[in-house]
Amino acid sequence: MLIFNKKKKDLVNIYNKIVEESKVSYYLLNSGQMILIIFEKFFN
Repeated sequence: MLIFNKKKKDLVNIYNKIVEESKVSYYLLNSGQMILIIFEKFFN
C-alpha cells in the first residue's frame, strides 16, 4: 500500500508539472499572438 501511495504521489507531481508547463506555454502563445497583432497594426 505504501508503494502504491508513493507512485500515486509521483503521478500527481508529474501531472502538476505538466499543468504548470502548459499554463506557461499557453500564456506565451497568447502573448505571442498579442505581439503579432500589435505589429500588424503598426506596420499596416
